[in-house]
Amino acid sequence: EKIIVEAIQANNAYGSKAANKINTVSSCRRYKYSPRKCIDFCPYYNSCAKRGLMLNVVDNKRGNIRKLNMKEKRITIKEAEIKLKEFMEDALKNDNNNDIVIIKAPTGIGKTTALGELKDLLENTCIAYPSHKLGEDIQERLNLDALYCKGLSLNNKEVLEVFKTLQTIGDYRGANAYLDTYLKVCAVNITDNKFLKDLEAINVYKALNAEVQKTDKVILCTHHKALLLNNKNVKKYIFDEDVFYNTCFKTINVDFKELNNAIVEAEKLGLNNLAATLKHVSTLATNARITPDAIVENNITCVNLKEIKQLYLINNHNNLLNPNIKIDIQQLLKCRYFKANNNGKVLGAYIKDLPNKRCIILSATANVAVYKAAFKDRNVIVKDLGLVEEEGKTILHYKSFSRTGLNNNIEKHIEIIRKEAPEVNNIITFATKEHNFKKEGFNTIAHFGNCAGIDKYKGKDLIVAGTPHIDARSYILMAKLLKIDILIEDNQFNFI
Repeated sequence: EKIIVEAIQANNAYGSKAANKINTVSSCRRYKYSPRKCIDFCPYYNSCAKRGLMLNVVDNKRGNIRKLNMKEKRITIKEAEIKLKEFMEDALKNDNNNDIVIIKAPTGIGKTTALGELKDLLENTCIAYPSHKLGEDIQERLNLDALYCKGLSLNNKEVLEVFKTLQTIGDYRGANAYLDTYLKVCAVNITDNKFLKDLEAINVYKALNAEVQKTDKVILCTHHKALLLNNKNVKKYIFDEDVFYNTCFKTINVDFKELNNAIVEAEKLGLNNLAATLKHVSTLATNARITPDAIVENNITCVNLKEIKQLYLINNHNNLLNPNIKIDIQQLLKCRYFKANNNGKVLGAYIKDLPNKRCIILSATANVAVYKAAFKDRNVIVKDLGLVEEEGKTILHYKSFSRTGLNNNIEKHIEIIRKEAPEVNNIITFATKEHNFKKEGFNTIAHFGNCAGIDKYKGKDLIVAGTPHIDARSYILMAKLLKIDILIEDNQFNFI
C-alpha cells in the first residue's frame, strides 16, 4: 500500500484526483481486497477471452513489440503506392519555383520504383542520395539514361589528396588546374599502367563534369555534390532521404592541438588576417570549453579563401600539401555556434543552404518543422501518405547492446544473437564492430550513420545490433541554429 500511495503522489498528472485514488487504496485495505488471480474468484473465468494476467491481455510475448487496440486508419500498401505516385507526379510537374516539397512515405513503400515510372518527367532533374553505395542501388533500379557522378579515384593517392583538399577549401579552379598538370605527367608516362589508368580516370571524370553543366538528362549524385551544383540546366532536385539531417546540418569537432598548429603555420607564413581569425575562433571554442552550459556564437562573417589556400599549400606551383595542417579550416570558420560537453570536447555547427530551385524530399522521417525553421524564405509543402498497413514484425531483445556492452563482451552478445535468431545473418551495427561480426559469418549490410534508404534487403530478415545515440550537443546546436529555445536540464533517466 505504501509503494502504491507514493507512486500516486509522485504522478503530477493526477492533480486533484490523487486524494481520491489514495482513498480507494485505503478502502481496499480496510475491506481486505487484495490482488488475486482471475481463476481463484471470477465466475466468468472459463468464458472470458481476456482471462489471465494483465500482460497476457496485450499478448506481450518475450521481446515482441505489441500495440494495444487503437483506432487508427491505415491504407493498404497498394493504395499507398498509387497515392505516392500521384504526389510525386504533381511535385515533378510544377518545377517553376523554389518550393521545398516534402513527400513523407514509409520506408520500403517504393519511392524509387515510383520515380522510375515517372521517367518522362525527370528531364533536367538532379536525383541525390546520401552515399555512393545507395546511389549504385538507385541507378540499377531506375534504369535511366542518366549521368552518374562518381567520385574520382586515382592510383596516385598523394595527387588525389591534394585535389580533394583544393575542392574542400573551395578552390575548384585550382583543383581542375592541378588535375590538368597531373594529366600531362600521365601522358608522358603512359607506358606505365598506373599512369595510364589515372589518365583514363581523369579524362572520364572531366568529360562527365563538363556534360553535367549542359545536359538535360537526369543527374545522379550524392547529397553533398548536389548542394555544390549551381547549373542553369538543372530545374529541380530530388533528394532521396532527409537531406537536412544527412547533409545540410554540419558539425565539426574542434581539435585544439591542430587549431593551434594552424595558427602557428599562418603566422610563420605571414598570413596575418587568417592567423587573427583563427585565434578568434580558438578563443570562442575555449570559452565554450570552460563554460559547458553556454552556447558560444561565432560572429565571423568573412573568410579569406586566398590565405586559406596559401596555408594548405606550401608550394603553390607544385601544390604540395602542408603536412602541419590537419584540420578543415574552412568548415571550422563556417561554424556559427560552439558547444562543449562536460568532458571539455567542443562541437561546432552550421547549416548549408539548399539549391534555389524546387527541391523534392522523399523521406519517412523528414521533420517538417525543422525545414520550415531552417529555410524561412522558402515555401515548404508537405504531402503525407499517412499510416500504411505494415508487414512483418519487430522483436526487441532485453539484453543491452550498447557500444559499451559490445566493447566489454562482444562474444557473449554474438552468442545471444545466434541463440535468438539462428537463421538470420544480415546485420546492421556500429562501424567499429563490423569486422567482429564478419569474422563470425554475419553479412554486415550497413552500419549506423550509413544505412539510410538501402532497399537491397527489403523483405528479408535482419538484425540490428546496437543502440546508436546522437550527441546531445548536436540537438542543442541545431535548435540554436533554427532559433528554437530549448532547455535540457538532464538527459539521464530519473527514477521516482
